[in-house]
Amino acid sequence: MSSPAAAPTWGFRAFAGTLAHHHGNRNWVLQQVDFVNARLDLSDQRLLPLLKLQFAGADVMPAAMADAVRGAILGFRYDLSAPGRDHMCTWTENHQLCFAVCEYLAGQLFPDESFVNDQRSGREHQEAARARLLRWLEDRFHHGFSEWLSPSQREVVIVALTLLVDHTEDLELATRATMILDLALLEVALHHFQGAFVAAGGRVTKSQKCSPRSTGMSIIVASAFGKPSRFDHTELSAIFVARERYRVPEVLVEIALSAGGRQIRSSQGRDLAEALADARRAGADEDQLVRIAWGQQGYLSPESVHLTMRALSRLDLEQSRYFAPLAQFRKGVVSTEAARKLLLRTLNPIASGITLHRANIFTYRTPNYLISSVQHYRPGEFGDQQHLWHAALPGDINIFSTHPGATQLGETVREPSPSAWVGNGINPDIAQYNNVVMVLHDLRVRRGYLEGRRHQFSHLFFPFVNFDETKLSLHSVVGRVGTALVGVLALNRMELVSQTELVQRGSLTAWVLVASDLSEFNSLADFGNAVRAATLREARGSLVFTMNHSNTPRGPRVRHEYRLDWKGEFSVDGVVQSPHYWLHDNDWVSAARGSDQILVQGRSSVLRLDWPQGLRVDE
Repeated sequence: MSSPAAAPTWGFRAFAGTLAHHHGNRNWVLQQVDFVNARLDLSDQRLLPLLKLQFAGADVMPAAMADAVRGAILGFRYDLSAPGRDHMCTWTENHQLCFAVCEYLAGQLFPDESFVNDQRSGREHQEAARARLLRWLEDRFHHGFSEWLSPSQREVVIVALTLLVDHTEDLELATRATMILDLALLEVALHHFQGAFVAAGGRVTKSQKCSPRSTGMSIIVASAFGKPSRFDHTELSAIFVARERYRVPEVLVEIALSAGGRQIRSSQGRDLAEALADARRAGADEDQLVRIAWGQQGYLSPESVHLTMRALSRLDLEQSRYFAPLAQFRKGVVSTEAARKLLLRTLNPIASGITLHRANIFTYRTPNYLISSVQHYRPGEFGDQQHLWHAALPGDINIFSTHPGATQLGETVREPSPSAWVGNGINPDIAQYNNVVMVLHDLRVRRGYLEGRRHQFSHLFFPFVNFDETKLSLHSVVGRVGTALVGVLALNRMELVSQTELVQRGSLTAWVLVASDLSEFNSLADFGNAVRAATLREARGSLVFTMNHSNTPRGPRVRHEYRLDWKGEFSVDGVVQSPHYWLHDNDWVSAARGSDQILVQGRSSVLRLDWPQGLRVDE
């Protein structure tokens, strides 16, 4: 652990030194303390900077302020199984990490103190949190993240791991946490575009879709791959900006700043049934099974509903605002697995769409655009906050489509989802090959329990005002910004609703996006002619798209056919494209799902990660 005297004279130590005379800074700290003491949702994230202050500047803070921070740390409720009732979410993937890091470091700080909530010593808290941390870290190494490529969740993960790496006294834990921090930043580097982290993601809000540059992840991106960021203690990402031990591997910087066209394939997370089966084979107890299921938000899946209902009673969560909407399912849950599955099939609850399953993500990145999509992610099923495809162009121009969702679930702790631009009411079928992504919405599926009125249209976010020039017709729209070009074709007639929204009505709709640049086409008009000459049709459940374009700059244009079969195969010029990806498959790293070793190879630097040996080599 870095002693206060060895801490840097900037960042949080410098901030702690201002608390004796700067009222605004004192008020901010006391606000974080009050928030944590009230045990409101996201208190774990507010506790991270308080722990950083304790490590970096406890000796220079005013005594009263230091006592307030110390009291918040000793009085917190650190785990789902700990005594007490509150409205904190402790169980999703990023919260599991954040709570465990906070508990571990709190125990390290005060090993012999009796913690207020459960009277256990700090040393006992540290030991319990360490076991949870090691399980969490190992799962991420072998299977990736269940909250795949989500900007706000990735920010929390990076910050929490940075704090742990900076201050743990446990060499093994520090090394393993550093390895997962490497992998979290690897994915950010792979999906780096014009200073932002841009990708299809498991949990993404409207603002994060429409302007990825506005998120806290952009501060992390700048600090990791660009110029040093300005330190702002009010930003969660300040903990990464002021990092003390962790150094970003040079190969990750190379990846983030690389040019050219890059295919990036990855497989993130596991289907819930797979995750639970793996855990049972490893001898997991019921508490660990609940953490796995709820980490993937699998509350009402057939594989986990019995775990949820037993846990609500065992953990005294029946009155929680998060779980109150699930109470109505309790009486109907019966003991046998067959009966549970029959009940859920009969009810078809919309809440089943909340579960985060394995995602096979294809991303194509060039200096002029980035397109990212999840291949065949549970088409025809309910969705929630999953962001299934995204196209980004220079100037913070972002394009995506959704089927607006509607739910009767009583959302009391967050914005309702799915909603107009968050997630999908009914998931589309999606497939991508390089600069072409196909999106097929079929809304002719059975209604679900607690589903709101189903909208019979899909819509496209297309910010006309941000382009240098655009051209709209009945079935297509094209735009140019700088040298980047993008075109979108619609299966049905489009309606212009606003300066950012195009609507396509019907129970069967489709969008196809094609990106290019002025190295292939002479002008927007030239590109627009090619888009309008393309064909898009639906035939017996298949979406077929044909267009003349080149796969190389200034190369001859060739007519290519893309065919997406609903819940079936995706082919390009008759060649079927497999949607089952490795954990990582790109120009720098190839690693199968479940790999024990990961090698990231750059031009002049290498990052070697060996999980069984607990070995990390950055050279």
